[in-house]
Amino acid sequence: MKTGPKGFTENEKIKLRELMISTCITSWIEHGYTKTSIAKITRDANIATGSFYLLFDNKEELFYESFLHIQDKLAKRAEEILKHNPSLEGFIQLNLMLYQEYESKPFLYTFNNHDFQLFLNKLNQDQINKLVESNFSSFEESLKICNLESEMTDTFTFDTLNILLSTLRSGHETTIPKKDIYETILRATLPQILRENDYDSRN
Repeated sequence: MKTGPKGFTENEKIKLRELMISTCITSWIEHGYTKTSIAKITRDANIATGSFYLLFDNKEELFYESFLHIQDKLAKRAEEILKHNPSLEGFIQLNLMLYQEYESKPFLYTFNNHDFQLFLNKLNQDQINKLVESNFSSFEESLKICNLESEMTDTFTFDTLNILLSTLRSGHETTIPKKDIYETILRATLPQILRENDYDSRN
């Protein structure tokens, strides 16, 4: 039986929003933004369409909230990695985790493809700025935890890592696994653009 739109408590609304976000992310990973419709999300979640509009104004609001949720989960995974190894090596392991995550879920992380651009085009500038700022803030926090400092600027380091990721995730075929190439370049590049602080900035 599908859940109807009326009579929800605040706690039930929270749980339903969490269910919708989880269902949205699953479909987004498998089918992309354009092929994930409200009808599909509500059908997969076994929720009446009327309930959707009680919880979200439109499809874009759900996708936006879902992407914030994805960023938050990635930040927690990064925190767990760095908690056990707050060093340059830990930062390398964090970036390898991100590479595997991005490579395994292209619909979520291929920001320059047509499908993802259609999603971004539906957002207002404040929402886009929040997504970018959240990503950059997590990066800066990772540097701080690892007691690392950029040789030039954090923006330069951030952009360098993003270019490296996007280049290795292109459609070009390689005889060697791309992850191995990425790790080799990462290990050669990071010591050139990052240095360990003489003092522990975590204290």
